[in-house]
Amino acid sequence: MMQSFTAHYGYSRTFQENKLTLGLIHPLETYQGDIPNMDIEHQMNLAKLAEESGFAALFVRDIPLREPAFGDVGQIYDPWIFLSYLAAHTETIALGTASVITSFRHPLHLAKSAASLDKLSKERLLFGLATGDREIEFDVFGVDHGKRATLYQEAFHVMKKTWATTFPYIQTNRITLTGKTDILP
Repeated sequence: MMQSFTAHYGYSRTFQENKLTLGLIHPLETYQGDIPNMDIEHQMNLAKLAEESGFAALFVRDIPLREPAFGDVGQIYDPWIFLSYLAAHTETIALGTASVITSFRHPLHLAKSAASLDKLSKERLLFGLATGDREIEFDVFGVDHGKRATLYQEAFHVMKKTWATTFPYIQTNRITLTGKTDILP
């Protein structure tokens, strides 16, 4: 996927030596209650304004389920779909996940989604990962909360290897790649 972080467009735009850069997290405005105003046209206008104003990056959070007691759904759209839409409506601003939950997503799907978005957006993806923290989501997805660190490490290892190796050999509890298949891009 990428040879060096410093050569990556999104990284170099956002992380500059001796320079303060600012990014924003969607939704780009305050709101009442636990559901933000996610009128897509309004959000794209705000994203374009952020880009024109010189902000380095736009980030979205991966919060799969609404739990009103938590008080914040983050943003309502799937992060990959929303970032793709943002990529199609902006040109230079870096686009990031703040962060994608590795406990509920298969590592091979994460690897393909991240590589695809990075390629289609001309290297604008900043890829943040997390284990997840809302226990109710672990119950709903049938994932043992105590295994979140192991799932994170597996996802990180699998993604890194699939991006660095063609036709990789990877053997984990959930993945058996035997060197006969590859993930593109």
